[in-house]
Amino acid sequence: MSKDAILIVRLSSLGDIVQALPLAGYLCLAGHRAAWVVEERFRAIVELVPWPLEILSWKRSLRASFALKEQARGFDRILDIQGNWKSGLVSVMLGRGQVVGLAREDLRERGNLLFSELRADPCEDRHVLVRSMGVLSKALRKKVHVEDLPRRPWLVASKERTERLRGTLDGLGIDPTRPFCTLVLGAEGDPRSWPLRQALDFSANSPLPCLLLAGPKEFSLEIPKAATVLRQEKAQPEELVALASLLVDTNGIAVGHDGGAMHVLFGAGAKTLFLFGPQDPARTGPYLFETDAAILQAPVELPCRPCLERSCALPEGALCMSGMGAELVVGRMQTLLHSEDRTASQTVRRQGPAQE
Repeated sequence: MSKDAILIVRLSSLGDIVQALPLAGYLCLAGHRAAWVVEERFRAIVELVPWPLEILSWKRSLRASFALKEQARGFDRILDIQGNWKSGLVSVMLGRGQVVGLAREDLRERGNLLFSELRADPCEDRHVLVRSMGVLSKALRKKVHVEDLPRRPWLVASKERTERLRGTLDGLGIDPTRPFCTLVLGAEGDPRSWPLRQALDFSANSPLPCLLLAGPKEFSLEIPKAATVLRQEKAQPEELVALASLLVDTNGIAVGHDGGAMHVLFGAGAKTLFLFGPQDPARTGPYLFETDAAILQAPVELPCRPCLERSCALPEGALCMSGMGAELVVGRMQTLLHSEDRTASQTVRRQGPAQE
C-alpha cells in the first residue's frame, strides 16, 4: 500500500511546536514521507527530532514564501495545525496538495476558515496535541489514537553537546552525575512566571542541588551571586535538550512555569513539574504518557483562572502564581521524585492532566 506524503504547518510558539512533534514521529515511523514548515527562528528545535523529518523554513517575506513553494513539491496533503491567519495563508501559498485544518470550533483565528479545504471533526478534549491529532486522522482517513504516537524523547541532543554541558555544570558546582533540580525562571512582569522571590526561596530549600535556568528574556533579573545560574544569552535549544538528557541520566527533575523551555525539557524526556497560573493545563499541560510529569496550581480560588492573558488585571498581581509558596512546590517535587507507582505508566491521559 502506498504511503502519503504529509506536510505539517506549525510555524511558531515553541511549546506548541514541541507538543505536536509526536505527529511527525508517527508519520515517519509509519513509513510516510513527512515534512514540517516552521519559522526560521524555531527551526533549530525541530532539527533535534530523532526521525527522518524534512524541515522547511519560512521567513516573513513574499520572496521567501515563493521559494518555500518550490521546496514543497510532491506532498499529498498539508496539515495546518496552528489555525490562524498566518498558518492558513502559508498553507495555501505552498500551492501543493489538499489543505486540512482544525475544526471550526478549535481555530485560534476565524480568518483561518478561508484557507482549508477539509477540516477535522470537532474535539471535546481541549489539548493542543489531541486537536492536532484530529487533523492528522482526517488527512489519513483513519483514526489515529494517542497510543499510536511515539513516546518521549521527541528531541535528542548530540553526545558532544551533552558532554560540553557536563563540563559547564561541573564548573558551576553542579555534579552532573548525581540528581539535581533545574528551576526554569520566568521574565519579570510575565504573569505566567513564578515570582523570583519564591524561586530563590525554593532554590534555598530544595532537597536537590538547584540549577537556575535563565534565558534571554530573563537577562534583567537580579539574581544573587550565591545562586547557581545557567544563563543563556541567546536561544540554545540543543543545550536545553542536553540538559534534559542529564536530568534523565541522574533521575533529576525540571520545575518551572508553562513556557517553551519547560516543554522542551519535557519533550526531551525529563521528569517535569509544571507550575500553572493563568494558562489552561487542560490545553497546554504536558500530555501525560508517563507518571513522571505533573502540574501544580496555587491553592487559591480565582474565578478568572485560566485567563490566558499576558498581563494581569488584578490589583494584587498574578495571585495564581504568587500564591504558590516554595514549600508547596518542594513538597510536590519530592512526591514526584519518590513516586514508585508505575502502574499508570502504561496508560494515557484522556480527560485532563494530573494535578494537585
